Amino acid sequence: MATDGMSPLDLRLKATWEMLYRKFVDILPDEENQQGYGCINGVNIFNYFKPWQVFSLDPKTATKDDLKKSYYHLCKIYHPDNPETGDRHIFEQIELMYKSVIAGI
Repeated sequence: MATDGMSPLDLRLKATWEMLYRKFVDILPDEENQQGYGCINGVNIFNYFKPWQVFSLDPKTATKDDLKKSYYHLCKIYHPDNPETGDRHIFEQIELMYKSVIAGI
């Protein structure tokens, strides 16, 4: 089943339905073009696993080099060693997205 491995779902709660929608359908209408902490290219990387949007690439035309270039660009910004803009949590999400996509190219 698609929800295997998830914590028990309480379908009485709106938050549960929103989480399922995010995971299996798409971005919620009121969450498009988000800004703020954890948002890259309009996507909150903690709510959505949308690597192609985060890297600003088209999955049909992107090459491995395109993906690497975009990944390295984001790494320079969010790497924990960057004293101005570094963030370990964001960096780890970017790294996870990169590893999941690069394996399929």
